[in-house]
Amino acid sequence: MTKQLSIAAIFLISLLPGFAEKENVADYKINMVNWGEALAVGDKEKTEKFDASSLKGKVVVVEEFGVKTPACVQRIKDLGRLAKKIERDELKVVIIAIHRQRDVPDQQIADAVEKARAEIIIRKNGFLPASIGGMPHAAIFLPDGTMLWHGDSTERDFDKAYKKALDQLGE
Repeated sequence: MTKQLSIAAIFLISLLPGFAEKENVADYKINMVNWGEALAVGDKEKTEKFDASSLKGKVVVVEEFGVKTPACVQRIKDLGRLAKKIERDELKVVIIAIHRQRDVPDQQIADAVEKARAEIIIRKNGFLPASIGGMPHAAIFLPDGTMLWHGDSTERDFDKAYKKALDQLGE
């Protein structure tokens, strides 16, 4: 009985934050992303011409979102503003948003993205190789295709990681 309790205690302790083995985000590469399917909204031309092999040498921000989640809709607006700054500054950065809520009609996704005025690449039914179990969720990949960071994109850590990734561009 004591042995069973000890095993149970060890198992429960391993579930506590800080005791679990730390995730090494550098183990995740951009070629592990499931890009899903194209959705002709946002920047339609870039979405239609999307080719994952063209991402090499660029910082890539991938956002998982759902239009039924208000924080995600706000995040798409934020990414739309960021995309305008990227274009203005001619940075080698690509933003791709992947819609994750499968029970939403394409038109509802299109309406939400167009209302947000986000000129970014939009995909659906894909996913990142790492998860936080909720949305909004994003990952930032370095120019060599290695994941630098992933987590809740509404947190400050996103901004810090994004700036660190831009430093890798050397621009």
